[in-house]
Amino acid sequence: MTEVTIKSIMDDITKLREEMKIKTTEGISKIFEIYPEVSAVAWCQYTPGFNDGDACTNTVGEIYVLKGNVTPGLIDEISSNPYFLEEYDEDDEDEEEHQSLMKDITVLQYEDEEYNKISKFINSIEDELETIYGTNSSIVLTRDHGTVIEEYDCGY
Repeated sequence: MTEVTIKSIMDDITKLREEMKIKTTEGISKIFEIYPEVSAVAWCQYTPGFNDGDACTNTVGEIYVLKGNVTPGLIDEISSNPYFLEEYDEDDEDEEEHQSLMKDITVLQYEDEEYNKISKFINSIEDELETIYGTNSSIVLTRDHGTVIEEYDCGY
């Protein structure tokens, strides 16, 4: 008979967490098999310092789903500033760079079925994403260039 110890229980839990990370990462990578035209998925996740009296827990922010030719330059911009994907004003000094990097890119919207399914999936595994990528992170998953993770400050 095997003796159960706190250490053996903790070892089992550690093993299960590692298995969960592997399965979740494999599941995330299947996005590009299920949706062959999707080239990147990006989001920030963070733990706010204040949440109006509610518990401060890891939160997945706005999710961006992209189609088109995602270049390393665009990945760098997105990972350092996820709001780069938002529409720029014509008077903005970075508008030319924005247009150049985004010229062959479509950012899917709420009315797009692919966006809704991918977004729902990402939001449903919020706790697992914190285990895999940490909190206060900007994550860019790409079909052709792997995953880029940067530190992110939500500002509060």
